Amino acid sequence: MKVAHYPLLPGARQRRFHDKILAVIDPLFRRHCGIVGGPMSNWNPWEGPEQYLWVVVCKNRKFHNHQNIFSGHKIPLGETDAFEAPPEVDDRLKVRCDLCGQENSYGPTDLVRLKMELAKAFEPHPLFH
Repeated sequence: MKVAHYPLLPGARQRRFHDKILAVIDPLFRRHCGIVGGPMSNWNPWEGPEQYLWVVVCKNRKFHNHQNIFSGHKIPLGETDAFEAPPEVDDRLKVRCDLCGQENSYGPTDLVRLKMELAKAFEPHPLFH
């Protein structure tokens, strides 16, 4: 396997050390991730536990900020696919957060299609039955 040498390791001694580290770490990483063949040989973007869901982001930022301040907590509403049009929603769509318990109103612009893993105990919102 040919290894790229990084500019942070300019000397021959550092490159040999870097190659030794990669020789140990790379097989362990590949075994841990279940990679058998070459890079991405068994990877298929259409297989896996993720599926498309309609979600809204919880408006209770004060409660959820400790988890991820950049993306917010996603509340799954219902299953969909990559091409289905969004359902007709007015500004009175009421959704209760599964973590903080706060109920908020959401409009059509708040509804987002997202590919994510679905919990086993998921119950769709009444609009998506």
